[in-house]
Amino acid sequence: FVALDKEDVRAYSEKLISREDLKPIFGPWIDSVKVSFKGVTTDGKKVQGLYSLQDEGAPTEAMVAAANRVLEVLTPEETAKAVYDLDSEQWRKWSNPEIVFFNDCGLRLDEGVSQDTIDVLLQLLNASLSEKGYEKVHAGLVTNEFLGEILNMPRILNKWSYFFMLFGKPSATEPWGFTWHGHHVCINVFVVGHQMTIGPCFVGAEPNVSQVPPFIGSTRPIGLLLPIKLISKTRSNR
Repeated sequence: FVALDKEDVRAYSEKLISREDLKPIFGPWIDSVKVSFKGVTTDGKKVQGLYSLQDEGAPTEAMVAAANRVLEVLTPEETAKAVYDLDSEQWRKWSNPEIVFFNDCGLRLDEGVSQDTIDVLLQLLNASLSEKGYEKVHAGLVTNEFLGEILNMPRILNKWSYFFMLFGKPSATEPWGFTWHGHHVCINVFVVGHQMTIGPCFVGAEPNVSQVPPFIGSTRPIGLLLPIKLISKTRSNR
């Protein structure tokens, strides 16, 4: 490796993926997109009719307005990287490591995308999530930047080392969605009418204690309360 503070994320990723000792880990991951998608099952068989279409109060109009604004500000080159058909296999190319497994997995925000465009993309996230949800995602982005600083990997781990993809045409009635994915922050959003599904979804933090305002401290004690209470309740019921 060259000095990590100067290492390009794609060259860094290619070196890791091509390592013989890591191929048993990365190979199946990369090959999985070629397998017919089933989701999570107990026995490998799809179960039909689990959910029904219904109005669940999704903020669809605000999301559509924000998504259309995204389409307005993207350059033709950015649009070619970011916008896909609704049934595109690109849906499956999200990942949460810092490694880029697929070079065609969306528009990478730290590769020449203007701050104005990034701000518009953030507006789409903001329109789609609750206030606390957006704050949590934004905290993940800031924490990732902090990690890049302490590891001296600013070109690999930073606030905008994420990919964005938009699927389908933003609509108040027809299905569409988008993804925002990268190291420790992966948001997959699908909406039809006023029903929205967010998943798979992952927001992590490393380190789990930050020195960056306003995120100084840790949410770990709060997360531990649930298992502690469950254990206490289980013991009291014995």
